[in-house]
Amino acid sequence: MKKNGMKPAKIGAIFLVAVMSMAAIGAGYAHWQETLTISGVMTTDDIYPYFYTAKSNDPLADNGLDPTDCGQWFFGDNGWSWDGIPRDKNVGSCDVLKGQTDKELIINIADAYPCYYAHPMFIIKNKGSCPVLLHTIQLLKVSYKGIPFVLDDPVDLVPNQWWGVSIKINEGVATSVDIHQPVDNAADDFSLKLTGNGMIINKQVDPESWGDGTGHMDTALYCDELQGDICIHFENGCRQDVEYDFTLGMVFYNWPEDVECPTPGFTNIDLESSTDESTWIDVMETTGVFYLDLDENNDYYYLDLGSSTATNTFLAQDVYFPFYLDITDLPADFYTYWSGRGVFDACTGTYEPIMWEIIADDGPTLPMFYIKYDGSDYMLIDGLQYELFQQYAQGQQDNPLRVNGEYPTGEYLFTGYIGAACGMTSNPINVAIEFA
Repeated sequence: MKKNGMKPAKIGAIFLVAVMSMAAIGAGYAHWQETLTISGVMTTDDIYPYFYTAKSNDPLADNGLDPTDCGQWFFGDNGWSWDGIPRDKNVGSCDVLKGQTDKELIINIADAYPCYYAHPMFIIKNKGSCPVLLHTIQLLKVSYKGIPFVLDDPVDLVPNQWWGVSIKINEGVATSVDIHQPVDNAADDFSLKLTGNGMIINKQVDPESWGDGTGHMDTALYCDELQGDICIHFENGCRQDVEYDFTLGMVFYNWPEDVECPTPGFTNIDLESSTDESTWIDVMETTGVFYLDLDENNDYYYLDLGSSTATNTFLAQDVYFPFYLDITDLPADFYTYWSGRGVFDACTGTYEPIMWEIIADDGPTLPMFYIKYDGSDYMLIDGLQYELFQQYAQGQQDNPLRVNGEYPTGEYLFTGYIGAACGMTSNPINVAIEFA
């Protein structure tokens, strides 16, 4: 299926580098406090995004129990705090350091072991006089025992996608690094992901000097900082008592203050169906509802977005926007159908518990599908297959939404949001499909 879409124009890209070092505590860098605010006077050009502060979830000085998961960062009356599940031991630690400038961020991890988690957070501000847009965060370089491997093709860290990092060793010497998806839990040294908590990709950060509301086109849109966090998980292939380093780069665009950022929305949704993923036909739409006749003799129907799909502004690129099933008005035999396939509350198996989270009768916690824009095409991505890939490395990540030919007939409503490249989030968007 050949599709067309809008492709955003890049405006003066600026590359910032954040060095994240997994080494012994005496790594040769000036130590950054657990929480540090860097102050300074702008001495360069009008474009100056920088790391304003950062914090670790397991600093050595706290002598706390090791984390068992990524957990989550929250902001409250006492500032930023991390909430997660601790282990019954204290072996590893994670400390936040700074590099030579406030454009470098270093994460120091000591005494790591398989299943150890580190989860630093950071805040980016803008000392310049022009707003900037964070376009992407890239993995640029990985080092092992001081041997650097610069990536020919930097890896874009898409929010909520894990990347595996494996160091290849020959006679005790590192010879190469392999960065890949899905993660190989048995062999990789570690994995990492940019979490989606802050959704900082394609977000604008305005100059600190605009904090009083002057000089901005709309004070209601003022954004003085971006909050991001990286979760790092050590896999079964990790080597203890060695030094790991990896370098992150942040790509910023100069975002002129006179650029309007509209609330994103679809000007047209072109839904297509196929029974073989080769021949695609348009799905009929009437008064906002798509109609698709199902034949039980067909194992599956595949649904995707066609080339006529369009939005009123550029969407954030390579971001998975979730759409959830509305459970308030489902066909009467819906849960009977799924129960017959082993999907019910507290069920076991591989796909079954995931599917229950998608359709749970007390409210879904996982989306039925995602909408994604990759810079040229719009895609409708099956939520179950996405999770099977993420959790079990089964199949592929970006598959069209798949519906069984015996699916219960009736109208289904799915609700979600999309985000513009300039940072605005849509109003709730409903997609209604009736199977007959």
